Amino acid sequence: MMFARPGKFRWDYVAPYEQVIVSDGIKLWLYDADLDQVTVKSLGDVMAGTPAALLAGDNAIEQYFSLKDAGEGSGLEWLEATPKNRDTTFERIRMGFKGDVLVQM
Repeated sequence: MMFARPGKFRWDYVAPYEQVIVSDGIKLWLYDADLDQVTVKSLGDVMAGTPAALLAGDNAIEQYFSLKDAGEGSGLEWLEATPKNRDTTFERIRMGFKGDVLVQM
């Protein structure tokens, strides 16, 4: 994955399904390799409340997520983000930091 704020990123998935998600900050392209299909959407609220918003968003993280300190473990400081909108495909995101650097998500 590669990110540049605000809203620019490329995220390559290999499993469970091969996908490439790219955004230029205005539009979002989703390439599904199995379907050999690209879907294009306005970035707008598509990214809000997603893991990508945490990394490439516009710093309005607390608008979409409840954040809490999740302690230390494995040499990392952990942060847990729970989406405020329950209509998501995930329950929470755990991010492990070493200083200011995101090491694990």
